[in-house]
Amino acid sequence: SRWYIRRSRRRFQKPRTKKELNEASSVLTTIFYELTKIIAPFTPFLAETVYQVLKHQSASWRTGLKLKESVHLENWPKIKKNFINENLLKAMAEIRRVASLALGLRAEAGIKVRQPLQKLKIKSSKLKFNKELLNVLKEEVNVKEVVFNGGIENEIELDAEITPELYEEGILREFIRFVQNLRQDAGYQPKDAISLFIESPELLKLLGNNSYFIKKEIGAKTIEFRRTKKFDAELETQIDSQKIWLGVRKL
Repeated sequence: SRWYIRRSRRRFQKPRTKKELNEASSVLTTIFYELTKIIAPFTPFLAETVYQVLKHQSASWRTGLKLKESVHLENWPKIKKNFINENLLKAMAEIRRVASLALGLRAEAGIKVRQPLQKLKIKSSKLKFNKELLNVLKEEVNVKEVVFNGGIENEIELDAEITPELYEEGILREFIRFVQNLRQDAGYQPKDAISLFIESPELLKLLGNNSYFIKKEIGAKTIEFRRTKKFDAELETQIDSQKIWLGVRKL
């Protein structure tokens, strides 16, 4: 599902360890492997294309899969009941339900998802999540903490106050999104190091104070606060009504 891909994005783009990347890649590869067998009778060419991609990638991702010459030589998949964790499935379904409600409150308040907020309050005596699931909820709703209080069942409340610190963090997130899109426009690979050029008098101080964080997030070796004519891709836009020009160049 798109939920799984979205929630796993960090593990693929910025894994904490090589082991974490291999585990995430192995799970996703296995899912696609089983899916190709299921869809093969209905979409034979698409299934075969995906299967061949998996065949070339599985070795480097250390999945342990032994693929045949064609997906059409595979047996129909069987359910592996030992892989099913009903408690986890129910808990994740509840996390998704709460996240959907919280995002709805964001939409009603007109607050973009990239703008961090301080707190999500859940008034329930029944809902309990482990640390990992709470982290999933915090990341999805983009809040710093989740607080549980007894009271009316399943009522949630979003702290919509945006402090100066939270506002600046939201600006940085929006800025990083623009640069990542520029990297894609330029056809860069994740491993490619770049030089970033910025022209924005209004955001100069904020971006300058956070240059180390920005470099780490976007894979930049250098950041220069000037406009240049030598770039692979450029963008002129606004971040919260503040004008900014961006240019990227591969090193």
